[in-house]
Amino acid sequence: MSELMVYISGEYVPESRAGVSIYDRGYMFADLVTESTRTFGMRPFRLPEHLDRLYHSMKATEIDAGMTKAE
Repeated sequence: MSELMVYISGEYVPESRAGVSIYDRGYMFADLVTESTRTFGMRPFRLPEHLDRLYHSMKATEIDAGMTKAE
């Protein structure tokens, strides 16, 4: 069975190679922002509102998303 691929630090790597630096803010300080959305008919429900909340929270916690909302 082939190994799962995961996205971490801007690249896809095999699960066995996935790791987080000990200097990562999330690891050191438990910085965390979450936002969830539902889908109906395979379409995200109120996605712009969810993204607004997510980016607002990330700004407040000084977490860089690494991309814009449009991206």
